[in-house]
Amino acid sequence: MSTKTKIEEWCIVIATQIWGSKWVDWVEFISYGRSGGFQGDLRWCFTGAYGPHSNWERTDFWDELADIRGLWTDHWVVGGDFNVCRSNMKGAHYTWYRSEDSTQASRIDRFLISTDWSNNFGAVNQLALPKVTSDHRPIVLESGDWSANPSYFKFENMWLQHDGFTEKVKERWQSYNVNGSPDYILAQKLKHLKRDISK
Repeated sequence: MSTKTKIEEWCIVIATQIWGSKWVDWVEFISYGRSGGFQGDLRWCFTGAYGPHSNWERTDFWDELADIRGLWTDHWVVGGDFNVCRSNMKGAHYTWYRSEDSTQASRIDRFLISTDWSNNFGAVNQLALPKVTSDHRPIVLESGDWSANPSYFKFENMWLQHDGFTEKVKERWQSYNVNGSPDYILAQKLKHLKRDISK
């Protein structure tokens, strides 16, 4: 989701700046009036929200979101600028800055997900990326199998003494088909090799 970007068309330059790598792809879901959307077997709903600044309007805002949730039983994600400061996020302490040299900052942007979304997609993480075109940081909603405490890979020297180990590593290394810059190829091959050795 990209909100408040004031950009009508995405291009590779903007995507590269936001993602921080040239190895990025995206899909634009252009709407025509109220038509348009996502394709796939899983039905889910996305709501973009902009929360009010004043406290007296916030109660109505949250009540309205609860009423909207009651309209369907599909998996639900709400994303946007809620103008409240309550969430755990990786990548940055704050998602909005008054200006580059200002000390005013806040954590007001986030995603909220339904329990059924979390149950279907596994662990969910919000990652704040560097800001590029707005005073808000873009936020990526990562969903799937990840761990807050990942297990680290450790190479054991004794593996080198097992018959056929070195040959198996060479065979696996040559079987990986990765395209890109030399450093990207090396990183991806090491990732694949780590996975295969860990089995």
